[in-house]
Amino acid sequence: MAAKPPVVRTKRHPKKTVSYPREPSENAVGCSREPSGPTLPSTGGLGQSINFSSPWAPVQLTVELPFWMLVPAGQVTVDVEGHTFLVSIEDAYVEVFGRGITDSRATCLFQGPGEAAERGTAIAKAILAGHATMVRKCKTVLRIWSRCASDVLEAARSGEKRRRDAQWYFIALCSAHLPIVNRLVQAYRVATYDLAAFEVSPWDVPVWLIRGDTLNVARRVSILREAERDSRLTVKNWADRDKPEAPWETVQFTDLATLSATLADQVSISESALLDADNLMHRGDYSGAVRRTVTAIEVLVAEKLRQELAKLWPDTDVVRRMRASENDFPGRLRQLQKLSGRAMPSNLAAQLESTRHLRHEIVHAGRRIPYAERGLAQKCVDIGRWTYSWIEDDEARKTKRDRLVAGPRNLGLHVVFFKAQLGPEGVTVDNIDT
Repeated sequence: MAAKPPVVRTKRHPKKTVSYPREPSENAVGCSREPSGPTLPSTGGLGQSINFSSPWAPVQLTVELPFWMLVPAGQVTVDVEGHTFLVSIEDAYVEVFGRGITDSRATCLFQGPGEAAERGTAIAKAILAGHATMVRKCKTVLRIWSRCASDVLEAARSGEKRRRDAQWYFIALCSAHLPIVNRLVQAYRVATYDLAAFEVSPWDVPVWLIRGDTLNVARRVSILREAERDSRLTVKNWADRDKPEAPWETVQFTDLATLSATLADQVSISESALLDADNLMHRGDYSGAVRRTVTAIEVLVAEKLRQELAKLWPDTDVVRRMRASENDFPGRLRQLQKLSGRAMPSNLAAQLESTRHLRHEIVHAGRRIPYAERGLAQKCVDIGRWTYSWIEDDEARKTKRDRLVAGPRNLGLHVVFFKAQLGPEGVTVDNIDT
């Protein structure tokens, strides 16, 4: 991953007032000119070019849910962190694409009500450019009235550096509104018991649109890096990065021979649970990720202890002794360390105890780990994987596991560089070292 860029200290937002925006008449989407995924700076610090403390400007954030909310279209208010947000539920939205429909919305020219005048304009523009158009009916679309620093809206229409900083700001801004979406979804689920609805993560709603009075078109924002890719990822050899004629190669995580060999192996229950934990973390089920991490470790301890006992006792005694410690994981772990002659490092032991306590709260007290606490869950998963590798005591597998985890994670991270949070006054976004 890239080294952490230098940053500039900025003051925290003074108290400012903001009025919600008028209903925007512009539904055209400015998506086809450039990708929405910003790049890291090669020179200069991230966020230096924008004024985080500029006066508030009203904006609307638009996001399509991956399911239908079976309620009439209309507006509701959602209270989160002491602030009331106005949210509009839309069920008559369409998207118009030129050159083909893309998941990234890179070819989307319009999103809005099907009868809106801009739809005809977008279609006409595409036809005049010699491209066919396609219309896609959206599922339920949510529009959230919010705010952002006014200078960021200006930066979005400026040169490359300011536009890049504005896009990272927008990623933080949209990500901060996930709790609002999930509060509404949670209320809908309780009111309806609709089994098709679920709380969402960046994986489920990766593409957002931002509309503001000073933006000439809606701004597309991908909060998940994977959302920018409409085809297989290709890379160029680093030594050939400045050679236009150098070939691009499709990324392959493995080959068919390795895959076939792996198919012949029996995947352990504990490692399957460990894989589940990383996958759930990536998909945004942070509570589930913590639970599966603990399950993986507990199952592995049972496997290893059974192997150690089998060196000393006949099978019938092994079964009896394992059954006697069935509900005593700490006792099993102590016995495993004694029989194996290996003492778990204190930092791993302390974190394991903390993670197991958190799992207990999730399972028995109904605790849920929200998006804002995803860092806590990631710590449990990462250190849990190191603990798993220590218990497994197989250096080759540890090295391979660490290498394999790093590859997919770096390609699909949900990266937020600015600090965004919700509070009684609404959303605030600050630079990373303020």
